Amino acid sequence: MEAEVKGKKVRYTVLVQTVAYDEWARILWSDAEKREAVRVVYDTLWQHNAFWRRLHKLHLFSRLPGRRLWIGKYLSDMDISKEEQNYIFISDINICMRNPEFAPYLKMEYGARVILFILNPLKRKGKKGYVKGISVSRLKKWYDLVITIDPRDAEDFDLGLIPAIYSRIETAEKREIKRDLIFVGREKGREGLLEELHHLLRSKNVNTEFDICGQGEDKGAGWEYISYIPYGKIIRKSLEANCILEILQEGQTGITQRTMEALAYNKKLLTNNKNLKNMPFYNGEYMQIFERPEEIRIDFITERVPVDYGYRDEYSSGVFLDRAVRLLQEKEQGAEAGKYSGCERRG
Repeated sequence: MEAEVKGKKVRYTVLVQTVAYDEWARILWSDAEKREAVRVVYDTLWQHNAFWRRLHKLHLFSRLPGRRLWIGKYLSDMDISKEEQNYIFISDINICMRNPEFAPYLKMEYGARVILFILNPLKRKGKKGYVKGISVSRLKKWYDLVITIDPRDAEDFDLGLIPAIYSRIETAEKREIKRDLIFVGREKGREGLLEELHHLLRSKNVNTEFDICGQGEDKGAGWEYISYIPYGKIIRKSLEANCILEILQEGQTGITQRTMEALAYNKKLLTNNKNLKNMPFYNGEYMQIFERPEEIRIDFITERVPVDYGYRDEYSSGVFLDRAVRLLQEKEQGAEAGKYSGCERRG
């Protein structure tokens, strides 16, 4: 990261989700927070007020005029100064990203560079992509740069690509292996395949644990519906498994959180992500890709072998900020020459 730009001290402010996903977000951004110039805003006090939160959501979703009125509340948590060169990073899971007045205001009043980073696959209607119901073409007008972690979305909509953001839990220790395979997550349209895999693996005497966030009927031993599980507990469970199961949600093509957990904590990965072979850290010794359940090699899941991907925090949140700023600079420099590609293809 640059210490100064044109004599101004550089400041990085990251606006993530508030209220929900708090533990996950704090772990994700823990690496970036080690840097003096970085401030991550997790918890906006005004959004803990149910009345203000609902009114704000209604105002943004109804697209009524006067949405600039909310900017003062956003700024009250940010602590930014006109004397600094500000880079503002806004997540797609933070509702303030929907406010069309916000990014232009930051650019005009503070001379800030404002970057939107998208952690989820875009919703598609025809040839157009959408984030929270807002077209990508509109978002590219509001923000200096729009970044995605999904290669397909980056290619189709000319977005910046940084394949992943992930910080390891430093206190995580090796734990005794208690199960062959684990899946933790919401169904997200994956229930049919998950149920088929669960039945197949249990019939092969594979010791599995499927923790499904949501409500539903029992699918047998090793399948449990849960309302909520802290992210730290998910990691502990994963450390006690020989293999992590990843099932893509519809439209997903990039590196998922399950992939990052396998890389970060040196775990085998069983996945239906056929694009994994194009990823920098793909290793066929520790990763098995399947299209149909009957293709799965059971011995891959159950055999205990040392795993080492050689991962050295290349996708940490601190590295993400560096890459994002570099992509923005390339865009600004390349716009004049018409050479900006938008993508960091090597991750």
